[in-house]
Amino acid sequence: MTFEALPDGALKRLDPLWYALAALLFVVAWRAGHSAVEPPAADALRYLDYALNLAEHDVFGLTPRRGEGAVPEPGRANTPLYPAFVAALIRPADLPALRCLATPAHTACDLGAVQRVVDVQLALAALSAVLVAVCALRLWGRRAGWFALGAVFLSGELTGYAYTLLTENLVLLFFALLTLTLCQLRHGRWPWALLQGVVLGALALTRPEFLYLGAAIAFAWILLCLRRQGRRGTVVKTMCFAVAFISVIAPWSLRNVEHFGDGALTSSYAGRILAQRTRYNHMSMRELGVAFVYWLPDFGDSWARRLFTPEAYARLGFGPGTYYSTGMQHHDEVAARAGGEQAVVVTLLREDVFAQPLKHALVSIALAWRAIFVAKLWGLVALLAFAYILWRRPGARKQLLMLSLPAWFMLGFYANVSVSIPRYAVSFVPVFALTMASLVDGFWTTNRDA
Repeated sequence: MTFEALPDGALKRLDPLWYALAALLFVVAWRAGHSAVEPPAADALRYLDYALNLAEHDVFGLTPRRGEGAVPEPGRANTPLYPAFVAALIRPADLPALRCLATPAHTACDLGAVQRVVDVQLALAALSAVLVAVCALRLWGRRAGWFALGAVFLSGELTGYAYTLLTENLVLLFFALLTLTLCQLRHGRWPWALLQGVVLGALALTRPEFLYLGAAIAFAWILLCLRRQGRRGTVVKTMCFAVAFISVIAPWSLRNVEHFGDGALTSSYAGRILAQRTRYNHMSMRELGVAFVYWLPDFGDSWARRLFTPEAYARLGFGPGTYYSTGMQHHDEVAARAGGEQAVVVTLLREDVFAQPLKHALVSIALAWRAIFVAKLWGLVALLAFAYILWRRPGARKQLLMLSLPAWFMLGFYANVSVSIPRYAVSFVPVFALTMASLVDGFWTTNRDA
């Protein structure tokens, strides 16, 4: 039988292979044109330090200050999955160069080992794009899959983060896979629920805040069981999800019980993050209104400078004297007044959140607005496309709403407890790519049939 003689169903089963080939060719071409690797900086240095200590000492912890070569104490300031991923790619011969990169003065260090991590992350980027394309294929057909593949690469987020040592590389992959499980569970069987639990557990071990998303989806499964009056299939899927989710995070929790006496995934930085967030609650109402202009991507700050006086926007950026830059000072003041780090979160919640819930909610909406423009103008276009589909495309409206719920949940969560920047909203990349694919496919079909 020739290729052309294959039935349409068989051709459709081959589509993921064509998507994979196209994605692989794209990242190879990207790699050829963007071969320069930047030394790790800021948060990337922290993850590199964890990875090095895992590779060299088999201990998850940060290097102590008492001297180079000292064995670190076990820690849990962060969750382990991304450092473990990087550590798995480190060869013994890489350790001197990577230790060089982990020091403040790392101008003459060999970047070869980092390039190896980047190459693997580019492969993960290709896989993430294919998962999004397959979801579009399942929803709207072959052509929509190609549009989704193009849209997700057009964002630049997958290939951009591949050149960094940051958790977003795994978050993008896992959210693409989570989106596919949501797509498949409409008519799928229990293995998809099992996979969904694994993915959410992996997300929680990548960044601890995703534990709340896992809890929210577990609650949704319970509600579904109640709504369907305990139908056997729904109960089985719910149990599969719960068992998988708990099984993934349990080993890390048990390790923390052994070392720290409790099973919390992380510790130590909740007060600092919340202090940065609640600092924004000191915004005036005028600043709050101007923020919706200033935080538009690319051109928002320029518009604000032309439309408003400096007092209305000067503290909305990231430089000295801004709400962002004074967050740690706010933390230290609260810690000194409340009697130590352990009382910071409770004090901030009492004084800056529960004492002014309406103000906190309004500021959270503004901060969500800042974060949602993932990939800048790409995010703005995608958000407009999403709004258009909700308004004019009832056929795709329900599907996209359901698929986007995890991303909206995380957007609201981050806006309430953190400074909420677009880096925290990469969970929108899969669903925004699907949004663009649905819109373009719909226009294509309409014009073809006209």
